[in-house]
Amino acid sequence: MKSVVAAIAAPMMLGAAQPAFAQDAGTGDVAEAEAEEDFSVPVPETVVQPRLVTAADPDSVRDALLSAGFPATMDTDSVGDPMVRTEMGGYKARIMFYGCDEETNTGCDSLQFVVGLDRESPMPLPILNELSKEWRYISIYLDEEGDPFFNWDIVTGDGLATSIFLDSVRRFSDNVAAAAERVFEEERDSAIDLTPEAGEEPLAALHRSALQGTA
Repeated sequence: MKSVVAAIAAPMMLGAAQPAFAQDAGTGDVAEAEAEEDFSVPVPETVVQPRLVTAADPDSVRDALLSAGFPATMDTDSVGDPMVRTEMGGYKARIMFYGCDEETNTGCDSLQFVVGLDRESPMPLPILNELSKEWRYISIYLDEEGDPFFNWDIVTGDGLATSIFLDSVRRFSDNVAAAAERVFEEERDSAIDLTPEAGEEPLAALHRSALQGTA
């Protein structure tokens, strides 16, 4: 069985606007999707929304994302199975394909959304437990460095309605964005304040912060 391949996602600005979504209903809805510089394959200006999304047809996954305004490019993982590079919750993400034929890497039957975050220090287990209880549409684990990874699995079988697939993408994306706030909250709160106090010289503020760091 292949190992999950997940890139650690460098945090983007948490206040950045989320991708603009196309309407779910009806075949033929389109939305413009701008290509991120991290994706080598150009994104078409308009993409026709597929009627069904299935892991057996990787292009249907990519096209559904593009039609809803998400960046999406096709790639392959370490064992040759399909993979889609995209963005969810303001962070780089990958959609992994599972249940594929081991020889032909086709006929996949399920998908996994994956987003990894890179903290400066290992994330405490109480935060992991807190996030697991609070957010329904993400599964969370820590890698060997203590960085949190979010994933979510979907069985597509013969195909899901595109509106249902995109609803799952949006719920996962929204949960990732909200959970990421908590993931980095502790590190932001513990940052040393170098702002000079009233009447204090900048060098004095630096000296004060150094003393705080050794307290």
